Order: sequence, then structure tokens, then C-alpha cells
Amino acid sequence: MSIIADRIRQHNEKAMNQRMRMIRAQQLHEDGHTNVRIANLLNVSESTVRVWLSTTVPEDSSDASLQVSAIFGPASHHWKHIFEYNMMFLRQVENHLNNKLVTQGHLFLNEVYDEIGLKRTVQGQKVGWLTLGPAVPGDFGMRPVDFGLAANMSTLVSNDGSIHLTFNVHGEIIEDI
Repeated sequence: MSIIADRIRQHNEKAMNQRMRMIRAQQLHEDGHTNVRIANLLNVSESTVRVWLSTTVPEDSSDASLQVSAIFGPASHHWKHIFEYNMMFLRQVENHLNNKLVTQGHLFLNEVYDEIGLKRTVQGQKVGWLTLGPAVPGDFGMRPVDFGLAANMSTLVSNDGSIHLTFNVHGEIIEDI
């Protein structure tokens, strides 16, 4: 069990370090620095800076996840003009992807996009969810995949019936799998 605890601690430390670098990148961007300059200052690639600038960092520093948004609407071949159908479809996919996360140990954002019929992104190749294996029976050391469907309906649904999704990705996981 100490190996699992060490891996969880290492992952949490890495996530906190990444969060601090993301916040710094966003501050530098607000101060007018270019993405290239930010990448040089933080010793990361320009594509990483673009991912960081398009990601919302939660105010609560104890929350180890990041939030990425997308619109589920007419651009998806799964979207219908029936709100109840769309919500049922999204909840079913959310449940399916949580099972997939438990089974394979990781899940990329692009896998979510594939399931709901949205285009893949560069960001989606890097960020996602991890499970570090069970620390105790039934505990998979993970935050489940969440589309943000429990949000206030007035902010969740647009006038055309599109649904605003907010994914709670853990962060960049490519190096952790």
C-alpha cells in the first residue's frame, strides 16, 4: 500500500506544480507576453502554453483537476433537437467512460470527444484522467469523469439547445501512463 500512496503523493505534487506553472503562464499572458516568450520563461513548449492558456484553473487549490470546456451541439452527429435525449445520451457516455477509466487506468480527453462526436484537439491528446490503482478495495484513487451536467440549466444550455460541457480533467497525463 505504501507504493500506491507514494504514487498518489507524487501525482498530487506534480499536479500542484503544473497548476502553479499554468497560473504563471496565464499571468504572463495577461501581462502581454507572447506564447513563445512564456514558453521560454517556463521552459515548456509553445503548444503546452496554448493548452495551459485554454484551460481554466480552479480557484480552490485543493482541487487537483483542471476544467476544459466544449459545446455539445449541432456539430456533433449525436446531437438531436430534443434536450432530454441529449442529456440522456451524455449521462450514458459519462457512465461508460468512467467504466473505461477504471478498466484501462487512464482516459484522454480526445477519447471523450470521440464518444460524443466532437473533433479531436491537440489539447485532448495530452490531458485526461488517471486512476492509480486501488489503494483499498473499491477505491480506485481517481476522480470520476464529469461533464459538468449538474450545473445550473440556465448556464448549461444555450438558446439553440447546445449544451455547455465542462470536463474535470486531471491535467497532462501523457507522461504518467
